Amino acid sequence: MTSFLLLPRLTTRLLALPFRRPHAHPMAFVCKWGTERYHLPLPPPDTPLSVLRGILSQHTHLPPHSFQLIFAGAIMKNDSASIASYGIVPGCSIHIYQPASQRAAASAPAARTPQSTLQSLQSELDNVHSTLSAPIGEFMSSLPPHNPAPPPRAQLAQTHTRLGEMLLQSLLRLDAIVPEPAWDDVRLARKNAVKEVQGLLDRLDASWHDAQAVLPA
Repeated sequence: MTSFLLLPRLTTRLLALPFRRPHAHPMAFVCKWGTERYHLPLPPPDTPLSVLRGILSQHTHLPPHSFQLIFAGAIMKNDSASIASYGIVPGCSIHIYQPASQRAAASAPAARTPQSTLQSLQSELDNVHSTLSAPIGEFMSSLPPHNPAPPPRAQLAQTHTRLGEMLLQSLLRLDAIVPEPAWDDVRLARKNAVKEVQGLLDRLDASWHDAQAVLPA
């Protein structure tokens, strides 16, 4: 459940985003798992498959190594290889297959512990660091006054929206990780993780706000 602390700003952010159908996002891919369909932003081409596996694990709530990823009829086995090396591009479809033995093992989830909750928090931060930190830095560097000849305004607006949506999704996932009241260290870690991702979002929005004043219409 979304906390009352994050709800106002997340709601404001959601209302500020232009409406679009999930499958219409130009940088999205589709993950198919049984009857479920997930339309998700595609990470940069050099992202290891292991990071993509972690993202899908967070959305499906399946343990990362309990399922196989199938693309173009073949199982992707090397988690250290980049998604580009597999030919994964925007608009493609990836299938999740979970062997029967893994389904049986996953049917009895392990009890949450402070350590497992910390690992979930760190996994989300690792995902932000590996898929968003560099693109956000590149976007901010492409804006004036850092770049006297920036890309077209429409292209920059699309990039800003895409990065903002991905950061918002990360905030929502962090907000869904709720430590037990007695887990003080975990609660502090969650607070710091939210603060870090929110800080990225604030800097992204502030840079774009300042740039719009000088960009050609």
